[in-house]
Amino acid sequence: MKKSQFGGKAKGAAKVAPEAPARKTRQGQSAQAQISAYRKQRYTFTSAFSAWNIINQRLPNPDRVLKKRGQSLVLYRELLSDAHLTAALESRESATLSYDWRLERGECPPRIHKILEKWFFSVMERKMCIEDLSRDELTSNLLDVIYWGFQPAELTWDYLHGLWLPVQITPKPPEWFDWFIGEKGVPELRFVSQAHPIEGEAPPDPWTLICPRIKPSYDNPYGRGVAQRCFWPIVFKRANLEFWLNFMERFGTPWVVGKIEGNADATTLTDFVGDLKTLVQDAVIAVCGNRTVELLESKNQQSNNDGFKILCDFMDSQMSKTILGHTLSTDSGDKSSYAATKSALTVRSDIQKRDIAMVSAIWSDIINLIMMRNGYMDTPRPNLIPYHANEVEIDRATRDEALSRAGVRFSKTYFTRVYHLEEDDIEEIIDPSKLQASGFEKENEKDKPLVNVKKESDKTKGGKS
Repeated sequence: MKKSQFGGKAKGAAKVAPEAPARKTRQGQSAQAQISAYRKQRYTFTSAFSAWNIINQRLPNPDRVLKKRGQSLVLYRELLSDAHLTAALESRESATLSYDWRLERGECPPRIHKILEKWFFSVMERKMCIEDLSRDELTSNLLDVIYWGFQPAELTWDYLHGLWLPVQITPKPPEWFDWFIGEKGVPELRFVSQAHPIEGEAPPDPWTLICPRIKPSYDNPYGRGVAQRCFWPIVFKRANLEFWLNFMERFGTPWVVGKIEGNADATTLTDFVGDLKTLVQDAVIAVCGNRTVELLESKNQQSNNDGFKILCDFMDSQMSKTILGHTLSTDSGDKSSYAATKSALTVRSDIQKRDIAMVSAIWSDIINLIMMRNGYMDTPRPNLIPYHANEVEIDRATRDEALSRAGVRFSKTYFTRVYHLEEDDIEEIIDPSKLQASGFEKENEKDKPLVNVKKESDKTKGGKS
């Protein structure tokens, strides 16, 4: 028996299925029936007159670049060799990879939350074999949806701790999949296999395949990734580099001019030209007394090269704007300022929040599938919260402080779990109601009022008398 990712013994899905409770099976069938009923629509591709020309029920990718070239997404995979494109994508991904995640119970039942929390951290933190992806690897693969527009991922399930749970999440190459018109006339993602290269293979159930997407629509289920918008800048940049290299080869190096005093026959000139070519390669030449050699260098050589560099920089800036929303993080140049930097950081923060919300939505969808497959259709789900492991959450700390002063007593376990402390970091927890405003148990100078009202009142009364 293989060991599960929870450390205990796990059985294969095929062997465990008969041992699963009948109630769970009926609940799973009921959930699948509700999903099928939800997908019934009236106005679909099968009933639309303008969609009559779709062949083999395969929805063509509306990407104009792929349409005109008659190629698949493999074309965009070749673009990833561009250094600037890769740097911009990694810069955007690193902002999300810097976060850790935790599951907050909310209104979810404690038993289910405990199982889900154990599953979540086993998948995110453990790597049981070489095929498994670590937390950063899995999140980075899921973030590839930014580039492609859609990113399929396969879920491998197992029956553990009384629930069906995905024990392995494996993102797959997007070019392996296409969108087809399903039986009900709505778009359906299918695997284009060797056995079914035309009609594709539909997922066996609603739990096997998930597909995060960027800005999908009914007529474009493929989504809109940044690859399409980075294609032409890279093509123009590569063509420009080719012309630039040719220009540098011809005009970038100084010209060698040789002179022979007096008349010279063709044979002498040919031999002299051969000597000059040797000079260009080896930088060594010996000449007679009636011969001279000079190097001619264009005075405008630097200005002639500026046009090629400006075009390459412009194409790189277009890719930076497409992926990052600004150009300062990849190429600030000599035009950066405080206002421009502040504006760029604002844009970057907005994009980062959107990416974090997207990753959170992906995990929420997976948790939703777990709840639906196990029959908990109406049960509240736990919430996935991003946080920085090495930083104190100011909002939470402020809230906890206010609740403590209002009389709420937090346990030691709460502090160690939420604020990522060790057991020996906390000696004792003091009742907040016994603390002064400054946080000390005993009266402190800072806690004393600036004016003693009672004392001043007695002085006033004594003066009057």
